[in-house]
Amino acid sequence: DAETLEFWMSSFALDQGGQSGTLAPVSPLSSPQAMSAMASNSCSAGASQLAFCNTGQRAFVVDENNKSVRIVDYGNLNNPGLISDGTGNGIMDISALEISTELTAAGVADWGSLVPLDVDIYNTIVGPDDTSFCCSLMVAVAWMDTASLANPGWVSFHDSNGALLGSGVNDIYPVGPSPRSLSFSEDGSWLVVACAGEGEYAASDPKGEVVCVDVSPFTQAGDLSTVTSYAFPLDYDGALTMAGGLSRTDAGVYGGSDAALAYQLEPSHVAITPDESRAYVNCQLNNAIVEINLDSVITSGTGVIAGVYGYGTRDMSATGFDGKDDGAAIVETSTEDVLAWYQPGDIEIISNGVTTLLLTANEGKPSVDGSGTNDVTPSTSVEFNGLMIDSEYGFGATGSSGDPSYVYGARSFSVWDITAGGAPSLVYDSGPIIESTLATLMPDYANSREKAYFSGDEASLSQGPQPSGIAHGLVANKSVVIVTLEQMGGSMIFNINPWLDPAFV
Repeated sequence: DAETLEFWMSSFALDQGGQSGTLAPVSPLSSPQAMSAMASNSCSAGASQLAFCNTGQRAFVVDENNKSVRIVDYGNLNNPGLISDGTGNGIMDISALEISTELTAAGVADWGSLVPLDVDIYNTIVGPDDTSFCCSLMVAVAWMDTASLANPGWVSFHDSNGALLGSGVNDIYPVGPSPRSLSFSEDGSWLVVACAGEGEYAASDPKGEVVCVDVSPFTQAGDLSTVTSYAFPLDYDGALTMAGGLSRTDAGVYGGSDAALAYQLEPSHVAITPDESRAYVNCQLNNAIVEINLDSVITSGTGVIAGVYGYGTRDMSATGFDGKDDGAAIVETSTEDVLAWYQPGDIEIISNGVTTLLLTANEGKPSVDGSGTNDVTPSTSVEFNGLMIDSEYGFGATGSSGDPSYVYGARSFSVWDITAGGAPSLVYDSGPIIESTLATLMPDYANSREKAYFSGDEASLSQGPQPSGIAHGLVANKSVVIVTLEQMGGSMIFNINPWLDPAFV
């Protein structure tokens, strides 16, 4: 998971040794005082996303600050290293300069300053047992144009050395503005791109859209020339299903019209069902998820957007959370009503062939107002004075102190049943387990702030430990979920067998 490596990667990003290929991470046993100077300088250049190539042991790491995708050799986990480009003068990577040069040479004018936001790899299966993986056939990188919110984003296709697959700009495809996430289907037929259309509070913002790229001509026959993309703006046409609740209302923001939803949803993460029939596109800011029917993209082009569903809220008061910066890591229930928008960060889909489940890490993320400031306000309640709550709701929808307060992020991970399609059905939520476990194991450091030492409990007023990344796998034949914590760092591993069929893998 990308967030698992964020501090590790940033520990060498601006270090001289890192630039020359010595990438050994800082020891976790180093004292906070010794590490604090580096944290203030180097952590700002950390990794944001990562994709892993099975054979060859290469990782493709998005480095937004340096506008490149680093290619890292993981053949020896005790001594990972950058890879020489063979010229003796540089390292192997995928740079914004390379993409910009190709666009300029092709006469493309509507672009300005490109920054990579995500990367994914299609690994093909070979061998008679269908279990052996070879090096990636296709590496896809999403590029955002930071010069203007209205400019399109781009997706470029590369081999495992980072070189463009074909001839120049033919490997670079325009997509919607601000492509935040992309993902290949397991069989390599589809690449689905979530284009956020950055910004809020202005009807001139770009609409969010989902782009489905049919990459099967290349992955199945090596023909890049007939790769085709299909764009689907998230227009609200009255037929979409709204369930649960969005974390924003459109009243007064875009004149209250239904069309405002197209601007507000802002797609952020993509997951595709193992049977490649559906994609789910997370819209973190608005606590919603979009269901995409991939089977309809080419056959009819209609009904592709099958629905938009709200995640709803977790009742923090009843289940317990730490909403006070009082120096004590204590999870408690409350007398005041506090609800949390789930607002997942990362999502993943798993299936055992019978049941299909959506996993979410319920990070939370405030919207921004017209000036770019987080749209939060400190609570003035008796019990949770200073707790950051949703400004659009205050003390509930009426603004009355007797109504619930809404906070960003449920501070948990959840499992949702999506077997039959339609709105996800909540199967399990970890509730206060993450916070209570941290309070027990690390009472002096629980809910500390990102990049800030000796800040235990200070993040309790915002989003707590901020679970942001999630991954499923097998460890010692146990079905586990790994959840990464963006705010205080680190990851937690949960055995999910107690509430799932033990045979589920």
